[in-house]
Amino acid sequence: MISCSQNQNPSHVEKDYIRSLEEKNRALEKELQKLRSKSESFDIPQGPKQETKNPKNCFTIGSTEDQVI
Repeated sequence: MISCSQNQNPSHVEKDYIRSLEEKNRALEKELQKLRSKSESFDIPQGPKQETKNPKNCFTIGSTEDQVI
């Protein structure tokens, strides 16, 4: 909390706070980029997905009770 005896006006305090948040944001963005680059090195490429041979044997969200049975 800022006391009235300080020489900083609210706009200066707000600017300092915003500057601090921007610096934290930049640091977090750099950390996120590092984590993304690390995770990309662990990604294993997968072959094409196999489609079901008979879609009548499958049910999905929204299927009726009869379709599930």
